[in-house]
Amino acid sequence: MKYLLATLMTSLALVSCSNEDSPEPVAVPQVSEITDGTSTTQKIDYDASGRVTRYTVSYPDETIDCTYSYPSKDLIGIRTRVVTKVFLNEPDVVREYTDEFHITGGRAAYCDGVFCETGGHYVFQKKYRHEFTYQPDNCLSVIKCTEWNKDGDDWAYDKPWTWENRYIWADGNLTRVEDCNGHDTPEYTFEYTYSPTQGVDNIVPIRFDRYQYYPLQLTGILGTTPKNLISGMTAKHTGAVYYQETYTYDLREDRITAYTRTRNTHPTTYKLLRAR
Repeated sequence: MKYLLATLMTSLALVSCSNEDSPEPVAVPQVSEITDGTSTTQKIDYDASGRVTRYTVSYPDETIDCTYSYPSKDLIGIRTRVVTKVFLNEPDVVREYTDEFHITGGRAAYCDGVFCETGGHYVFQKKYRHEFTYQPDNCLSVIKCTEWNKDGDDWAYDKPWTWENRYIWADGNLTRVEDCNGHDTPEYTFEYTYSPTQGVDNIVPIRFDRYQYYPLQLTGILGTTPKNLISGMTAKHTGAVYYQETYTYDLREDRITAYTRTRNTHPTTYKLLRAR
């Protein structure tokens, strides 16, 4: 997964959690495009009620296309297709996710999904479930991940692979994500720092390992977002730092209009467009 994705997505206006059949209209203009003007562009489309219907990302060597449907108030269907260019005249690598996102009380309870990757000479498939646990203040605390490999024409349900990723909060801010990546202990960690600024939608979302989760997390379906504006993030692999990022913002009326992400010593500026 491209780590850039975790730093480009912009928080959308939070939709209040409701048990009503029809979602409340979103009053604040939502982010519709984020671009550096040259090589990377993200776009988000919405329906009349402010629900995400499509999310796309274009990199020089990769494209991501996610579509969202709403069969009922308690279910979101997601189809994701990721195409990565391969050099030396090899066929592109295509990764596809088919998700059923189950909602209880206005937030995600669990997601059942199927993953398929195809390359020039192989096909790999697995089934997965993500179960979400929250603190009393609506902060996401644990994602329990379970995966099953293919066993002939069925799935090896008797051989589940299970681990838990943890989200640690303090004073209303996410301070650390522990990603076990299939192991018993964290393999990757992401540590966040904050500025004193509050009341501004963050542009750095909670870290997940799914492209398609970001718009849902940013609309409040995966719990609350940090109350302060994120100023930095340190990524570690097995305890060793492998990159650091800092963020500076252009604000207008408590909304971010542009921001600069500096990874190690390399700055990139992104501009934001909002849906009317």
